[in-house]
Amino acid sequence: MIIVKPYWVEHHGTPIFSIDAHPDGKRLATCGGDSNIKIWNIEPISDELMEEDADDISNKGTTTTTRTPKLLYSINYAHSKSINSVKWSKDGRYLASVSDDRECIVWTLSPFQSANTPEIWTSFVSLKGHSGDITDVIWSPDNQYLATCSLDKTILIWETTKFGIIKKLEKQKKFINGISWDPMGKYLISQSDGLISIWNTVNWNCEKVIKDVVGGFDLKSFFLRSSWTPDSKYFISTQGFNKNNHSAILMGRDNFINNDDDDDDDDNNGNDDTFELVGHMDVVSVSKCSPIIFKDNSNNYFSLILLGSVDSTFSLWLSPPTTTTIDTNNSIKRPQPQLIMVCKQVFKNTVQDVSWCPDGLSFFVCSIDGTIVYVSLKLHEISDGSLQPINHREKQQFFKKSYNFNLPNEIELFIHKRNQKPTKPITATTQEVLSIQKQSTTLTGKKRITPVTY
Repeated sequence: MIIVKPYWVEHHGTPIFSIDAHPDGKRLATCGGDSNIKIWNIEPISDELMEEDADDISNKGTTTTTRTPKLLYSINYAHSKSINSVKWSKDGRYLASVSDDRECIVWTLSPFQSANTPEIWTSFVSLKGHSGDITDVIWSPDNQYLATCSLDKTILIWETTKFGIIKKLEKQKKFINGISWDPMGKYLISQSDGLISIWNTVNWNCEKVIKDVVGGFDLKSFFLRSSWTPDSKYFISTQGFNKNNHSAILMGRDNFINNDDDDDDDDNNGNDDTFELVGHMDVVSVSKCSPIIFKDNSNNYFSLILLGSVDSTFSLWLSPPTTTTIDTNNSIKRPQPQLIMVCKQVFKNTVQDVSWCPDGLSFFVCSIDGTIVYVSLKLHEISDGSLQPINHREKQQFFKKSYNFNLPNEIELFIHKRNQKPTKPITATTQEVLSIQKQSTTLTGKKRITPVTY
């Protein structure tokens, strides 16, 4: 296991509210209280040798040498107020950000280059529609929709062709602190203080409201970032609290989605396929699962679950397997989630967000104290060595067998296909350019100069 805390990833001493790794595994986006968005190069963070070869970062956020860049670009004053969340689109083409200024801005990589920064990210479209602070943003699994939620108690659904609003979800009674999309794209779940709402994405109706499972005390976190396991079996709710214990709650998909006979206001008590991940000393504010599904030698499937808390710690769990067993008394034996690690004394304040890298074994964590941590695991560190990741074809077979759902092929990465590695700034001198510049003379005596390209 490798744990790295890069001192140079910062937002001028202000809190870092959100963090997201690019689908190509080479870029990292952060945002915070300074109203800036920063795009970092992951290589100097994950590789010690690359960090030693990396450049320094000046006060203006530009690179000072031609070595491996740490900071790829800083979008200064991207919003007029604090930025609460950043999320890459599934193909890596866009970066969406939301803020207290009530705007969602979608950014894209500019085709132009600069002598001062390796990359340039520019505003593609600004989305306005909320009347309150926007707390979260998320892209749908198929990249066709973008959802934003707000303290105005609404969720806006935007289509991603022309970025127009197609639906406004308004049946909320409380501020909305986070949203999460089902891996199959069939459901969108929003979480408020003590309230979970389940929305059907076919007709955009609120199918169920779950109460009395989360909350029950003063909300200590501005964000409640819940998630799904990649096999779509469990929804992991934050802000769990039971018998004086803070927890995250794993709620089985079948128990609270397919049970159509229940009243919308019924809670989730009594369901067998519900687990509590207990151990944090304060509110669990964020959960996020590895994008990889793991399989053991008995064809049981598992997920890695990462939790962050107001108590400034984060923990890693292994989900229960997808199968159950019957003991000698003919009763169902329910395997429990397994705690893999707890990381303490890394942060001085609330864990605000977490993000997994595409490899499914490394992740980032950010805190309100203005710092981040990178953790990289090995397979043998999460099990006895029997777990192996499944590929996308096996994942498609799993979804077809388990849900009769045709999981689409992997989305082709837009930026990764065009540019395998972050570009370095052009630093050639005038003399160097003139030495390789091509010049010819036409029949009329005019000089023709061929531009130099890099």
